[in-house]
Amino acid sequence: MDSGPLDEMIPIAFALCVSAIVGLAIWIQYRMRRLRLEVLKEALTQRDDLDLDTLKALVATPYGRVADLRRGALWFAVALSGFLFSFALPAEAQRVILGLLAFPAMIGLTFLAFHIFRVRPDRT
Repeated sequence: MDSGPLDEMIPIAFALCVSAIVGLAIWIQYRMRRLRLEVLKEALTQRDDLDLDTLKALVATPYGRVADLRRGALWFAVALSGFLFSFALPAEAQRVILGLLAFPAMIGLTFLAFHIFRVRPDRT
């Protein structure tokens, strides 16, 4: 089978798309953290009578008890979508992509394990 320029561009395009998605998620997380800190700074400069509960609410992360479950499911979704995409590739490129997809799958498995084995206050 003749390997044309399109066969070489498919894995590169796939890697760029995954990099763009991960980069965008990291940038949005950084932006939200920066905005939260700006709100805290504004609240501290404007008001002198902030109580401890208000400060805790401003500083607290917006993640709930299922944050690890959501992250794990997201990483598994990335791995699954890449797995399904790999069937459109030639056999040699498919092996490479499947090898690379082991990383998001293992990250997802790790987050799911964090969720399962997390110490909960209602259990001792």
